Amino acid sequence: MKRSEPAHSTCITPIGQHRTTGLVITGVRAEALLDVARIQRASSDHGYFPLFAERVGPPPTGQVADELELLLDGYAESPATALVSAQRFWDQAGVTDVLPDETPQQRLLSYLLLRTGQTIRPLKDWQAAAIYRYPLLEAFGADAGGALLPLLAHRGVLARRQLIERLRLCPSCGGAHMLYVDICPNCHQRDIQRDQSIHCFACGYVESEGSFRASGVLLCPNCRTRLRQIGTDYDRPLEHFQCHACGERFVDPEVIARCGICDQQTHPEQLVTREVGTYELTEYGRVAARSGVHELGPGPREDAGYLRPAFFEQLLDWQRAVAQHHTQARFTLLLLRLLPRDASGSSGGYSLRFSRLLHDLGERLPEITRPSDICARTREGEFWVLMPQSGPADARRLIETLEELVRSTPYANDALDCQARMLDSSGLRSDELNANSLMQQLLVSAGGQNE
Repeated sequence: MKRSEPAHSTCITPIGQHRTTGLVITGVRAEALLDVARIQRASSDHGYFPLFAERVGPPPTGQVADELELLLDGYAESPATALVSAQRFWDQAGVTDVLPDETPQQRLLSYLLLRTGQTIRPLKDWQAAAIYRYPLLEAFGADAGGALLPLLAHRGVLARRQLIERLRLCPSCGGAHMLYVDICPNCHQRDIQRDQSIHCFACGYVESEGSFRASGVLLCPNCRTRLRQIGTDYDRPLEHFQCHACGERFVDPEVIARCGICDQQTHPEQLVTREVGTYELTEYGRVAARSGVHELGPGPREDAGYLRPAFFEQLLDWQRAVAQHHTQARFTLLLLRLLPRDASGSSGGYSLRFSRLLHDLGERLPEITRPSDICARTREGEFWVLMPQSGPADARRLIETLEELVRSTPYANDALDCQARMLDSSGLRSDELNANSLMQQLLVSAGGQNE
């Protein structure tokens, strides 16, 4: 489904007090409701926003009901009740402003960010080319078969939670409607027939059973002996196939996969494997959703000057190996955690103010580090800095700079707690654990845990 322009329809009502926080579809029944829901989800105007529908007439059934369950956020008795539900989505996600929605992946991540803990699920549809399709992906402008999801999972922004099916797809058109056909291994024709061989004990001749039948009896075509008793006059050594096109006899036919959509013939081992499952947003995905994901290439950097977590770990492993083999090389690994502080002054609840401050401070952290320092973030409020050729004194100066930045940011000092843990390479043993384990040790010492 191509991305459409905003749906200007009297049946779609925006809801919100000072700005639009959701939409309600009113006065539409069953299949027509599905069409409107598809159009709104595909719209560039609030496509990922909370979307509700008013109950009109008999409830939808079958596949229409299944797809509506994936596209809608529920049914509402009135716009007022829908507004309460819609605002809850924004509050739980700690989001006040509109989220990135320029690309299919941005719309998907923004959708999942607003729905904490929700997964994106496929719909089984025999009319779909790949049998399973993702209505939300289709509406957001991505491939309905879900090719985008493994790419985002590889990036670490999504995680697969359940495997539903493993498909074998046509390498030509990507369809899953495959027919498996037995053909002759000699001429590759389909006109083959299962046959039974007969072995004459008198002369040792072996041929298909049809060659032995004459006037209702079994007669050896080679020595003309009449075969009466199996086990005494003859036996049936094996079952085989015979090709009516070329006359070839063979025990096992060749199997070919023929696509029921484009008629492409392929050997089964050349079919494309795709796994269908449910996916949800990771903690790193929450960070990516707020900043926006513009491309899916193999580059190591994300936006805003941060290295992607997987590349950061690889670089930390390399830096650790250099420090082990060269005494003049050293580094410091710094963990910075910005935590929300509740009204009582202790670290606690999540708030909209915290979300805004975290975004602002996160953008400024790479600016206060040295050009040689490498930054990464693995979840909201969790930042890492790899400082080559640095010691604890350098790390403490960076911590002091960050604390000063927090103090100078309006409201930050009352809303945030800043925690810092550092690891100096001079204290590492030669058999110390890998990068991921080192990061886990710092997290445990700070009282947190990674995903």
